[in-house]
Amino acid sequence: MNNTTTNTIGYSNTCNSSGKDLIVNYDVDLTTPIINTNTINYTVSVFNNSCSGPVTGIQVTANNISSTKFSGLSTTPSQGSTAYSGSNLVWTLGTLNIGQTATLTITGTPKVLGSLTSSASITVPATGLVA
Repeated sequence: MNNTTTNTIGYSNTCNSSGKDLIVNYDVDLTTPIINTNTINYTVSVFNNSCSGPVTGIQVTANNISSTKFSGLSTTPSQGSTAYSGSNLVWTLGTLNIGQTATLTITGTPKVLGSLTSSASITVPATGLVA
């Protein structure tokens, strides 16, 4: 099972005083599971690395995560809600304050042979950039 595990957007070691920085990480705990046997956990985390304020309207999409590929799929967000859109899982997490991290755990058992590539992307509407 191949996984795209990390997407970093706007990373810096200190907060960004000139704009909005969000960092999204996407990790998996087991990269070679046995079909219909091992449960795997994907963890998505989003961190607001901005100095200037909260960010609202955040959505994270984890692609290629669906009931056709996994049995017993469940999601546990630290905030917000999740919904499926085709073969993608969309996490609407709402607002992140400065220095805040939100996490989503996706749990399931693979039920197809072969490789599965999954990645996460983040979307923020222009109106979500609150200064």
